[in-house]
Amino acid sequence: MMELQVNQEIFARGLQLVQSVVEPRQTLPILANVLLEASGEVLRISATDLEVAVRMAVPAVVSAPGGITLNARKLYEIVRELPPQVVKVHVQENSWVSLACGGTTVLDDIALVDVTDAAALRQSRHGAATVPIGEQRVGHRPRVG
Repeated sequence: MMELQVNQEIFARGLQLVQSVVEPRQTLPILANVLLEASGEVLRISATDLEVAVRMAVPAVVSAPGGITLNARKLYEIVRELPPQVVKVHVQENSWVSLACGGTTVLDDIALVDVTDAAALRQSRHGAATVPIGEQRVGHRPRVG
């Protein structure tokens, strides 16, 4: 199961930015979720409303790569309340997600959906740019037209 460590402030900022396209009352419930994909040294955070997609890349220490979707608003509310330290994210076999940060552990069943069921979060009608957060460089924005 997926396991990683990420800076709380960077994680919260990435979640905040992708929420601009998340609508809580969707006809497709998966669209209220955020897609987290961890591999290498990057955590990708994605969301879409099927018209617009936003994808952020944040630096992370990935112990076990993988992907999950979680309710975007609930995850953001939890992460923003954590202390500004390293957040340890661990997906457990019982489909619960554990977030640990600075002596605080949150164990929750945050509407975990397996990434294989989340094709809608990977697709939109238009292309999406990946924007790195927490790095010195600024992401490239594709031209439209």
